[in-house]
Amino acid sequence: SLGYNVVGAMNTALAYDSSAPYGYMVMNGVVLGTPDVHKGAQTYLAIDGEGNCELRSMSTPLNGSEVTAISANFGWLIKDGELQIKTVEREENASRSMIGIKADGTLVFCQVDGRNEPMSSGLSGYEMGEMTLALGCVNAVNCDGGGSSTFVSKREGETSNTMRSIPSDGSERATINSVILVSKAKATG
Repeated sequence: SLGYNVVGAMNTALAYDSSAPYGYMVMNGVVLGTPDVHKGAQTYLAIDGEGNCELRSMSTPLNGSEVTAISANFGWLIKDGELQIKTVEREENASRSMIGIKADGTLVFCQVDGRNEPMSSGLSGYEMGEMTLALGCVNAVNCDGGGSSTFVSKREGETSNTMRSIPSDGSERATINSVILVSKAKATG
């Protein structure tokens, strides 16, 4: 235990063939990963020392202000307030994980279950984009999908994190990048 009060976590990229980060990874200002074109991460979340959050294309380099950065497997759902997937594609509905940012800077994490009829059918990329717009996001990226899309949280009054999603593979799939939500407040249960 590192002494952090972890209140939630969500995957941002599945593990293909290595344990190395897929794209930019910065923890406590230390760069632990840089883009590898063979891994395919397209976007990343960057957070500076003041807590300002920004979603960036992987082609945008780190500028040195990042205290935290984590890559996301897939591309933009919403960019500058505009839906990036313009039509309903012939894509299978699936579980999906998303990071978004509202106009006021609020960071949004969202995970939907899928591939588990009749309990959950999931969303296409287009539908996930529509949902992020409805949530008020002006920028949003599609982190991951399918069996590796998972979300855990510790709700008020609980003493441990619990998986809130139902992985479509029937169990958790290995992931390489995840975002962890930490409270500065001492855990009290």
